[in-house]
Amino acid sequence: MEGKLLSDRYYYQKTLGNKAGRTTILALDQQTETQVVIKLLTFSDEFQWEDLRLFEREIQTLRSLDHPAIPKYLDSFEIDDAQGKNIALVQNYIPAKSLAEYIADGRIFTESEVRELLNALLDILSYLHDRHPPVIPRDIKPSNILLGDRSALSIGQVYLVDFGSVQTLATRAGQTMTVVGTYGYMPPEQFGGSAVPASDLYSLGCTAISLLTSSHPADLPQLNLQIQFAQEVNLSPDFISWLQKITHPSLDQRFTQVETAKQELNQSRLIKLKSSPLAPQKPMNTRLLVWNFVWRSAVMGASAGAILGILAIIFGTAIVSTSFIQYVISVGFSLGLFNGIIAAIFTHFRPSISKSYPLQVGVVSFTGCLVLLVGMSGLIVDFFRDILLLLIYKGMLIIIPALLMGFISHDIGRWYQRYRK
Repeated sequence: MEGKLLSDRYYYQKTLGNKAGRTTILALDQQTETQVVIKLLTFSDEFQWEDLRLFEREIQTLRSLDHPAIPKYLDSFEIDDAQGKNIALVQNYIPAKSLAEYIADGRIFTESEVRELLNALLDILSYLHDRHPPVIPRDIKPSNILLGDRSALSIGQVYLVDFGSVQTLATRAGQTMTVVGTYGYMPPEQFGGSAVPASDLYSLGCTAISLLTSSHPADLPQLNLQIQFAQEVNLSPDFISWLQKITHPSLDQRFTQVETAKQELNQSRLIKLKSSPLAPQKPMNTRLLVWNFVWRSAVMGASAGAILGILAIIFGTAIVSTSFIQYVISVGFSLGLFNGIIAAIFTHFRPSISKSYPLQVGVVSFTGCLVLLVGMSGLIVDFFRDILLLLIYKGMLIIIPALLMGFISHDIGRWYQRYRK
């Protein structure tokens, strides 16, 4: 398709996505000199009439919508080529990354950011659900939500895209509904072909959980179809309760209206800010993270070395001197420095801070320092030569410092949990 002119107007630039029977491309509108997105439905061997019905409904729905956070309908036309007949939908191009891309890039979303994002998406859903008849997207997920560059005071402009699964309540009467949506983000009723406004709220809640845990909702444990995510995050109790309610598998226990969900979300936030105005959850600052872990671990390691050196002088022999204390302090400082780097790297790549985080970072630091000390001591080489001596003498010289570093990282991990609150 490279270099091709579609409908004598749209110049192909690149392909954005391609899945069975559907292709999304970026093109240049030569009349307006602006970039547009063109979605193509191809009548190929994989074509099903249900695809055509959903595509025509998407075109019809977008024609009736006018919202700054929703792609605008611009044009539609048919194309005949060697591969068969194609129907094209043209929308304005939004230069922004999807939430799925941000997650893949390792971005960590804080509670405050997710709350702001939820408010923006609830406003969009309010506009859609208040239409006559209500419009239900049915496929809200990170890949269908775009987020523009953040500003100093805002998370960035939020957009809801891809209405290929859209349904209006008016289309349900007398029809057999097809299961449409994405596994992990679909509520139980949607598996039966039924979708109501509360179904979108469930998908929205699952999206928030995905951002906070950096995990697909389907990969998290469940209890009676309820997603068990609380142990994976460090959130305020009221926000956890709100997420549990919006993702409740039963419609009777879930938010049914956008306004109710938004009111409870913001009301709990106001209560939290009034009770603790100076303690909102802080975002992770990589430079601050590395600096604090490294200097805290190095200082604590050097202090531990000094204590061990003093004890050696008190309970040791006359051979032990102040030079020995200096040596032990320098070793403790160097090992602490290495230990802090391990803990900082682990924390940076860990997607969320959970209740067991201090223990986890302590185990990781212990393992890393154990490997380092084993390599430095020649334990592997000497093991078969003098196993008893190694286990009693060298083994203790390796295991004890590694355990010490693990305990140091456990303590720093607890500090970092308090910092993030």
